[in-house]
Amino acid sequence: EHTSSESSRWSLQLYYQNLQRQETMVDFDIDIFDLDFQHLFNPNEGHSLIWGMGYRHYQDNYQQTALGWMTPTQLDYELLSVFVQDQISVIPQKLELTLGGRLEHNDFSGWEFQPNGRLLWKPHPQHRLWASVSRAVRSPSRGDDGVTLDLVGLPPQPLFNLPATVVFQGNSNFVSEKVTAYEVGYRTWPTERFSFDVTAFYNDYDDLRAIAPQYDKAIVENGHLRVPGLFVNASQGETHGFEVAANWQLLDRWRLQLAYSYLQVNL
Repeated sequence: EHTSSESSRWSLQLYYQNLQRQETMVDFDIDIFDLDFQHLFNPNEGHSLIWGMGYRHYQDNYQQTALGWMTPTQLDYELLSVFVQDQISVIPQKLELTLGGRLEHNDFSGWEFQPNGRLLWKPHPQHRLWASVSRAVRSPSRGDDGVTLDLVGLPPQPLFNLPATVVFQGNSNFVSEKVTAYEVGYRTWPTERFSFDVTAFYNDYDDLRAIAPQYDKAIVENGHLRVPGLFVNASQGETHGFEVAANWQLLDRWRLQLAYSYLQVNL
């Protein structure tokens, strides 16, 4: 980390991580190399700008287990990213607009763009109103692309009169799961020791992962019917709800917190 001036500072981070796991379902050894750079500066009084870039390299090795395996068993893949965000003082001390975006490239689904916008209004020194909209993705994982798992057993099927196993299979055509999120919120603190927050949200999901049984490719093996279940982007839906939170610093050594969350899921 380095501070160039009162209005400019940057950070550079490099890390290496090794993950190992040996279980009935998975057996892997993964090396991760990560490089991340960020720069925060104020070009003028009305803007606070942060930008950065990142590079991540994965090197993995999967072994076959009793329940599954990965194809190919060894793979090197990368994640590249760049982002920028500008915090704009539209009306000093009253209205603040934040705009940003992140551009990523992964080896499974290619380029992904994730923008966001946020508006903060300060009608009174002790009141805040805000709203935001953003788009996010869950890019395909190594498993979405190439895993095979014998996980779900079914009773004898009428057509073949044999017990069946649904074999989860990765799909090289699987694309990112997507969500567009909308939020509004309010915060107030009538006293220095008490604050109250309420937030409402609505999330619109698309291209969610589902399992598509491939009955035309089913085979009989060791007295079982093996049915491939392909990972596909075949589900969508929405969630909505709200959250309420209160924070009361009753005494210097005693704080009370109350929170309530409600979530409705429709997929």
